[in-house]
Amino acid sequence: TAISRLVDATTRPEGEIVAQAAGWVEPAPFSVYASALTNGTIEDVHFLEGDRVTEGQVLAIFIRDDALLALKRARTEAEAAEGVWHENIDRRREYQVAEAAVREAEASLDLAKAELKVEEARMREADRIFQRRERLVDDGSISQENYDSAEAQANAQSARVEMVAARSVELEAKIDRLKADRDATQRHLDLRIEERRAVELARVDL
Repeated sequence: TAISRLVDATTRPEGEIVAQAAGWVEPAPFSVYASALTNGTIEDVHFLEGDRVTEGQVLAIFIRDDALLALKRARTEAEAAEGVWHENIDRRREYQVAEAAVREAEASLDLAKAELKVEEARMREADRIFQRRERLVDDGSISQENYDSAEAQANAQSARVEMVAARSVELEAKIDRLKADRDATQRHLDLRIEERRAVELARVDL
């Protein structure tokens, strides 16, 4: 609260104080604040209260050690994040290779299943011929040689079916392994999302 003492100016000599008050002076129309682009500890101040300053003038200097340490830390984080980024690129390539391997194995399995159906049909036909010749050889209508040939063909076709069926089972197991590897790579990429974002954050800190 200002406290003032007013007197008649005509009764006082020229230059004598005729009024006084407690308060402060502010620049018009508003105060101007000078801020820094980063946090730190001030080492030296290049102005005094009441000094006139100009645009671009250095007003204060921060302690360099803090800034250098922060810069070194930011560079280290950036380099680490860059390494993670390149690792993610390699992982993505691994995922693409694994996905291609899964598709190739699935295509092979489809072919094997189709082949198995054909071979099973041939086996049924070979069994039918063998059973017919088995009846004929009993009554002497065909030779033992014809019977043996039909039996050999039936056995060979049965072995062929078993081989194709086994290959189908192996392909199914292979697909399961390839899918597991592919999914593991995808999970690893998902876990690295934050590390990829850290690359941009570290660059901003620089």
